[in-house]
This record gives sequence, structure tokens and C-alpha cells, in this order.
Amino acid sequence: MPEILEKDLLKQIEKREFDSLYFVYGEDVFLRQTYVNKLCEAVVTELPEMNFPKIDGRKADVQRILLELLAKKEYS
Repeated sequence: MPEILEKDLLKQIEKREFDSLYFVYGEDVFLRQTYVNKLCEAVVTELPEMNFPKIDGRKADVQRILLELLAKKEYS
């Protein structure tokens, strides 16, 4: 997964051209959450509970993350 800059993320959101996975990180909690919210609003348009597993890395273990990704791959 290549690292992208803030300006590139904004371009992807604007053009609605998304990668399959984003790992949002950084020291600024507000900024992280802002971009997560922007991505969520842009990507999830219908039935978010079925099409968008949101996983908090502070609370989820690797097994849960892999199960979510495998389940998504099965249905896509």
C-alpha cells in the first residue's frame, strides 16, 4: 500500500477514485478523524452497515481485521 499525501487523498475523494484499503494515521487525532469521516461520507452511499466495516485498530485484533477483509472479498 503506497503512502499518499493529504493533497492526493483530497483529490481521490473529490474524483471519487478510491483505493481498496486506507490506513489513516498521525499524531493529530482531529485531523485523522476528519479524513476518516470524509472518506466514509464519500465511499459509503447505501447500506453502510453491509458495505463498510469500520474497525478501530485500538480495539480490534488481527484476526477480526482479517475476517472482515476476507468476508468483503467473498462478496465482491
